Amino acid sequence: MTRKRVISQQYDQVFGTMKVKRGKSPEGNQLWSWDALTPCTANNCPAAARCHYLSPDNDPPEKCQVMLKYLKASAQVILTNYEKNLDEGQLYRVGMHIIPLYRNLCRFKIYELGVRSVVHTDDKGKRTVDPIYKEIREHIKLLEQMWKSVGITNAALPMPGDDDFNSDDNYYEEMEKGALSDIHEQRGRKLSLVRRAQK
Repeated sequence: MTRKRVISQQYDQVFGTMKVKRGKSPEGNQLWSWDALTPCTANNCPAAARCHYLSPDNDPPEKCQVMLKYLKASAQVILTNYEKNLDEGQLYRVGMHIIPLYRNLCRFKIYELGVRSVVHTDDKGKRTVDPIYKEIREHIKLLEQMWKSVGITNAALPMPGDDDFNSDDNYYEEMEKGALSDIHEQRGRKLSLVRRAQK
């Protein structure tokens, strides 16, 4: 099976490295990108148990393959669909600002897979949602803003598994409220059962 090229042979060959200059696009524009991949940490990775690229029969890959696929998909969608409508200054911001934000977002999502408890309780009994969800939310909001700032105003960023997702700044706030509400409701039910048993 032939591996699909991102934009050009040069772009594809240096993808995931620290070489930021990526040659010319089909439209003749100079392309730049910061998509340097982090090393694969194998079993030390929070997502190791779910990773399709780790096998007990083979050595781990040199670089994180999840991040590689994630960033290539992000670059593919933007450059193949919107490059012809962007000038070199806008394309520079895509490669040097937007793609690095996707890189950070990917790392946050990998970390989130290792979060065992979404809600934490401090020493005073106060319950809070793990801060990783706020970081994910803020990066998604910032990416929405960046897409618009470079002129991709009609392109909504889909959420995983939802092709019809439209940006909602309150999405993760409502998720956090819902998680805390469920916990309070469960505690209330347990307390009610205890009181009934004591009667």
